Amino acid sequence: MKRILHISLIILFGIAIMALMGFIVYEHGRQPINEVKIHISASEDAGFLNEKIIKQLVLSADSVETKKIRELRMQQFEQAISRNPFVDHVDAYLGINRDLLIHVEERKALLRIYLPDNKSFYIDEDGYMFPLCSYYSPRTLIANGYIKTPDFVLLKSATDSIFTGTHLPGLYRLAGHISESLFLDALVSQIYINSKGEYDLIPELGMQTIQLGSLDNLEEKLRNLEAFYKEKLPKEGWTKYETINLMYKNQIVCKKK
Repeated sequence: MKRILHISLIILFGIAIMALMGFIVYEHGRQPINEVKIHISASEDAGFLNEKIIKQLVLSADSVETKKIRELRMQQFEQAISRNPFVDHVDAYLGINRDLLIHVEERKALLRIYLPDNKSFYIDEDGYMFPLCSYYSPRTLIANGYIKTPDFVLLKSATDSIFTGTHLPGLYRLAGHISESLFLDALVSQIYINSKGEYDLIPELGMQTIQLGSLDNLEEKLRNLEAFYKEKLPKEGWTKYETINLMYKNQIVCKKK
């Protein structure tokens, strides 16, 4: 009998705890949002996004000031914020103090493309193309010249099959390799597609044209270029050469000014 009574008390205690937890959850769901807190991950202090822009996107999705917690749908906020072309990723969730927490990752521009028809856009680190911003221009590598590309669709990847046969996949690949080297990232300011469809690099210093030609053996060409600038040019002078030609295998051919 005592055993049955003991088990019954344990069951009743468990039911009471579950009922209490249910009540707490119910009451919590009836409460309004305490505060909207926004955190933006960006590479610089000033960027494409700010708290005001994200707050407006949140309010366009739902009236957080008048809604109860249980009426909110986090997916609505994430979808509304993701429509902004400068947003790479977003997470929305509730904090323990009834705060609506919004974490946004901003797109990081890898390359700015200038097309022959004066159109311009960015390619981010993941290869996605996105538009210019009227109030912010990041310092980034640029590409111009005789760039071959069809009508492009923003927020498409430069590696998408629709861009096969254009310069976009190659420009993205080349810019990615340059950005991986601290030395080359500081050295190269511009990628130029010449009239032959070949790739040239324009350095920040020295006024040379670095002739890559095709992107065949690209890693080797860039390693040779970095070694040349580190070991040879400091001895001979930064302004000695007019062109630095990397198109020949295992050698660098330079033309003096």
